[in-house]
This record gives sequence, C-alpha cells and structure tokens, in this order.
Amino acid sequence: MAIDPATVATLRAWKAVQNADRLLMGVGWLDRTRLAFTNADGGGFWPQTVTARFKEISDGLGLPSIGARLSSCDDLDSGRGIDDDCGCHTSSSK
Repeated sequence: MAIDPATVATLRAWKAVQNADRLLMGVGWLDRTRLAFTNADGGGFWPQTVTARFKEISDGLGLPSIGARLSSCDDLDSGRGIDDDCGCHTSSSK
C-alpha cells in the first residue's frame, strides 16, 4: 500500500508521541502493540466514542452523513484523531 510522504511523517510523529507515553507510563502501559493508535496508557479507543465524535465534527462542518459505523476496536487501528478537538486526545491534551 502506497502512503504519501505527509501521512508517513504524521505517523512517525505519532509514533514518537506514543513512545514518550510508553516511557511515562512504565509498567502501567497496556502493551497492545497491534494498535497503531492508542490512548495515553496504551489502551484502545471505544468505537462508539470515535463514531460520535466523528459525527459531531462532520455535522459541525455541514458534511453529509456517510452512514458508516465502527464496529470493533480493530476498526480503529487507523482511527486516532490528531488534533486536540477531535475527542481522541494525545497525552499532552488529556
């Protein structure tokens, strides 16, 4: 799968944040390395939370509903929000 350079840079930056969170949490880090996007403690996001926040953002922007729902935490493997207003916060904003 080809990924554009901006996305690669964003993912690398996110990995650095995640590594810093892991160091801060120490033994409290939930070692779920299969997840690309995690809370500050290494745990995953609840699909309903991400779906609700996505709807809030898209409604606020006046975008039409796409009718999609996230059905499991596996669907969130690439769903972590980056900006502080997404409801899926980085450790620095939580």
